[in-house]
Amino acid sequence: MIKFITVTVNKYKPYIIIGSLFLLLGIGLIVVLRFGGGFSIVKEYINPENEEVFLQDPDPDDNWSLERGEEFFVEYRLERERIRSREIDILQALINNPNSTPESKREAEQKLMQIQRIMEQELAVENSLVAMGYKHAILFYQNGNANIVVNAEALTREEKARIAEIVSKIIGVERYQVFITEKGN
Repeated sequence: MIKFITVTVNKYKPYIIIGSLFLLLGIGLIVVLRFGGGFSIVKEYINPENEEVFLQDPDPDDNWSLERGEEFFVEYRLERERIRSREIDILQALINNPNSTPESKREAEQKLMQIQRIMEQELAVENSLVAMGYKHAILFYQNGNANIVVNAEALTREEKARIAEIVSKIIGVERYQVFITEKGN
């Protein structure tokens, strides 16, 4: 029985590791969004048919109060890099493990390339928004949606449309898949 469990665990080890990484990233994002980041937010939805901007107020039951101002942006970036560094280390270990199957090594290499592409897109979006005059900006890209947190008290519809257009072009998503959050000081 123990041999069966050992063989089964070894066979599915790469999948367990990758699944655990996704679970860790998901939990980290939930923690940051739910507990670590208080926002005074308005989510923006852009109707793809007429590109009109719709605003939705945040849920009043959510805890969206952050008193630390700019620290949120710095802390989020640091945490994102820590989590990503751990994920990359695990993937590298999987690739370098002589007991890994060629298929699991290929999957790990593809995941590393995907992480690299996302990192480049995050940097491009965040730097583009800083170049537009926003002091800080953060991209959350997950499940085909791009969530942007911009350091601004209030954005006009035109500013939101410009931000959505930039994000859409860089990430390759439709404008209605871009959600903009205002995070003032």
